[in-house]
Amino acid sequence: MKVLFVTRILDKKIMDGGASVSLRNFNLFKKLYGEENIDLFEIKIPSVFVKLKNVIFNQFYGQTGLLKKTFNKKIKSTNYDFVFFNGSLYGPLVESTKKNGLKSIVFYHNIEANYYKSRYLIKKNLVSILFYYYVKKNEILSTDFCDFRIVLNKRDGEELKKIYRKDFNFVLPISMPVKDVDKTTFVKNRYALFVGSNFFANQEGLSWFIEKVVPHISIPLYVAGSICDFLKSKYPANKKIVYLGFVDNLDDVYTKAAFIVSPIFKGSGMKTKTVEALSYGKYILGTSEAFIGIDSDYEKIGALCNDDVSFVTRINTWNAVSNFNIFSHNLFLNNYTDQIIMDKFKSCFIDGEFNRCNKINA
Repeated sequence: MKVLFVTRILDKKIMDGGASVSLRNFNLFKKLYGEENIDLFEIKIPSVFVKLKNVIFNQFYGQTGLLKKTFNKKIKSTNYDFVFFNGSLYGPLVESTKKNGLKSIVFYHNIEANYYKSRYLIKKNLVSILFYYYVKKNEILSTDFCDFRIVLNKRDGEELKKIYRKDFNFVLPISMPVKDVDKTTFVKNRYALFVGSNFFANQEGLSWFIEKVVPHISIPLYVAGSICDFLKSKYPANKKIVYLGFVDNLDDVYTKAAFIVSPIFKGSGMKTKTVEALSYGKYILGTSEAFIGIDSDYEKIGALCNDDVSFVTRINTWNAVSNFNIFSHNLFLNNYTDQIIMDKFKSCFIDGEFNRCNKINA
């Protein structure tokens, strides 16, 4: 098998949720078909200027200069078995793939139309609404012209059918490598922890949590990740909040946390931070959105909290003697490790759904 893998730049220094899943997907293909059989077509993360130009000239997300021509030359000069699009915003390239007689797969990190609609509902400005319609148009092309659609969870699959009248073919959730977890019991001076990047749903959720919940809880909130820059400028002086910023190795930060809080109310896809917390064997107090794609007993993971009263009550009555939750860790080991997802991936591409879809569409 010869595969062209189309993605945004795979920069290991940029390890937000989307980047980690992108790198995971690339490694899955390399392991399955061999590194020599996977060609990488990387698209730079566009600047604000390029994004606006894309909107004005109706180009795909991130298109610059002769990129589309370069792509067309690439797929015509090499005998690829199929093209894998690591994202649903490359609509015109998916259309070109179809017109050149090649099979294509689209991996939906989110249902992007829903993601950008949520972003618009928070920001409520002209740029946000323009991007929503622009993104949806690109996602329509990706969905209409691809041969195989992979989503992160069943909710995204149902949204795909609802919005675009197209079915999904396969569910491939977020995964993580197995960590050497410290199963330490009680640690003094415990804290609640949030880990996340600086994007709109985290901004909204943490702002709400700091204003509605933090004044009424008895333990401090530690925050790690690029979200800290936004929060420090908005809430510079709060003795109950510790801003850690970017942390190169999160092992110790996770281990000493009493539990993770995840007050996320908007979004699409799955939450990488939730799977990461499970991989450390953590208790998680989160909203329904934070647990999307996790089919389990949320009370055994920690608690389902969809309002400030629920968060305050559960935090102030927290009496777990250990920072380590064996239920969370076993849930991760049984469902979300890289090896388990690799096995699922193999079952799809070797003798499963993808081959059956190819025969039907041949």
